[in-house]
Amino acid sequence: MPTFFGTFPVVLVDGDGIVRVDVPFRRAESKYSVEQVGVTVEFYGGILPLT
Repeated sequence: MPTFFGTFPVVLVDGDGIVRVDVPFRRAESKYSVEQVGVTVEFYGGILPLT
């Protein structure tokens, strides 16, 4: 994952609502990790609304 996500809490949930990855503000507090669970992440382009 890009280092950008190391500064924001991120939770990735599968289609059944099960938490597969969490990246908190402090990595030491992470219960799951991409390496532990074998998650594949795909990002698709878009524009964030800046309102």
